[in-house]
Amino acid sequence: MKNISNAIANLHNLDTLAQKKTPAHLLNAKIQLLTSIFFVIVVSSFSRTFVGALFPLFLYPLAILSLSEIPIKAVSQRVAWALPFVFFVAIWNPILETNTVHLTKNISVSSGWISGISIVIRSLLATSTIILLVACTGIPRLTQALKNLKMPNTLVMLFVLIYRFLFVIVHEAERLTRAQQLRSGKNTKTRPKQVARIIGVLLVRSVERSERIHTAMTARGFQNNLPLIEKERPLSFIDIAWLFAWLTFFVVCRFHPMFQFLNFTIQGTHP
Repeated sequence: MKNISNAIANLHNLDTLAQKKTPAHLLNAKIQLLTSIFFVIVVSSFSRTFVGALFPLFLYPLAILSLSEIPIKAVSQRVAWALPFVFFVAIWNPILETNTVHLTKNISVSSGWISGISIVIRSLLATSTIILLVACTGIPRLTQALKNLKMPNTLVMLFVLIYRFLFVIVHEAERLTRAQQLRSGKNTKTRPKQVARIIGVLLVRSVERSERIHTAMTARGFQNNLPLIEKERPLSFIDIAWLFAWLTFFVVCRFHPMFQFLNFTIQGTHP
């Protein structure tokens, strides 16, 4: 139950971090979203054998982290949640890719290790940037930015409802876990059979709760459209300068020969 309580606290903590008034938080949400999307696209466009050329891109999340005054622990904890999945994907590369890459005259490694490290680095960059985006804008402003960018209303609505319903599911799971522990007495160990029963009950209650929520929303006049909670401030020169400065930096990191040389050095090859 402690883990469930921590999950609730972490969800609320992101909303709390988004209430700050730092330079990063005061940027237009649409600008932050566009910059983050372009950053993820650039990171994903690198070849799986690129390693050294990725390191300059760490400047972007580090700049956001510094300007937003968000504790690095808050970001690292959430990035750590994704690491097991990333390592599970990357660990197969040394097995599947057996080509030899010469780092120096006397040192050579499997190309699978290079591509595996590249996957981990790219995942760290993308995950940390998305977490910082949510922590700097908050879900309401991020939703508004998606609508302003003409995202399909259905997708925006699903995004908001899934986020809000997470709190309901987590609270319900906490209640079920507490009830199970009270019935178990001194036996605090949770058996797999009990976990399966809790998951089944949680699924049934989630469906019932969603039907009640939809009925309540319909009774209040919901017509598949979410009203804007707060108005986003208009674009300023600082917002535009921020966007174009980072876009230029991303393009330079992706195509400039200096950064490509970093990649060739680590691969052990040269054009």
